[in-house]
Amino acid sequence: GAMLRAATAAFAALAGDDALAQWIETQVPFPDTMVDRIVPPPSDQDRTDAQAALGGLRDEAALSAEPWFQWIITDFDGPRPAWDRVGALFVPDVTPFETAKLRMLNGTHMLLAYAGALAGLETIADAARDPVVGTLAARFMLDEQGAAIAFDDDDRRRYAAELMARFRNPAIKHQMDRIGRNGSVKMASRIIEPMRENMLAGRPVPGATLLIACWIRWFTLHEQDELDVALHDPRIDRLAAICRDQRHDYHAQAEAFLTLDDVFGEPLPDHERVVGVVAALLERLDDGDARDVFRAFSVT
Repeated sequence: GAMLRAATAAFAALAGDDALAQWIETQVPFPDTMVDRIVPPPSDQDRTDAQAALGGLRDEAALSAEPWFQWIITDFDGPRPAWDRVGALFVPDVTPFETAKLRMLNGTHMLLAYAGALAGLETIADAARDPVVGTLAARFMLDEQGAAIAFDDDDRRRYAAELMARFRNPAIKHQMDRIGRNGSVKMASRIIEPMRENMLAGRPVPGATLLIACWIRWFTLHEQDELDVALHDPRIDRLAAICRDQRHDYHAQAEAFLTLDDVFGEPLPDHERVVGVVAALLERLDDGDARDVFRAFSVT
């Protein structure tokens, strides 16, 4: 809302109408908004389905979407369309909803992708339905990613349950490489920020450390030409080189990744302990079957 207000007022001022710019700044509401709905990449099946629904007309821009959606708008005074009649929710502040989406949805998506691929699963839906990986993801979402969200307990649990149900939707065929791409860019805001908050508050972070270990494992397997999914990341050469240079020194590998300040920021609280936990997980993932590691991890 604030960005749109500034851009609109600036446009009016650039057009030479300072009075209009001032009126926009003071009189026009620009509420903050957030929309959450999973929309898979367009496919030939989408276009075929749309053609059938449109009586034979071909829509080359057809998209499919999940049934669930959330439209959050900052409440404001004055007349407005009846957006609430079609599901919009007016709230005092959209920030908690944005944070919940970023951490509970997007962050958990990352765990499902990195762990799910290592477990031999093909899609996010497969991972969410998997009794081992799905259970890990649900616990991570609620106990870690959602711990500091400004929801009451009932709303937090309801949102988490809705997210897991959405993830399990077999019609949404999110491939692991699509959700797992550019992890070094996403890591700070989606994983490390809540991880840091949890650690400072004395809350355990087993899911976050597992996610980091699985993410590093992707680069290890990629470097050895053994990764079954495509790996896309702007730092891929640099990160794969760490795995090559420290191939069997798991502690050095974990240390090298976790001290990348352009990915992780400042060292995490109790940095050495985190390095040790991630290193131990890397060794277990290298020595054994990933599903066995996850299965043992899920009961700790």
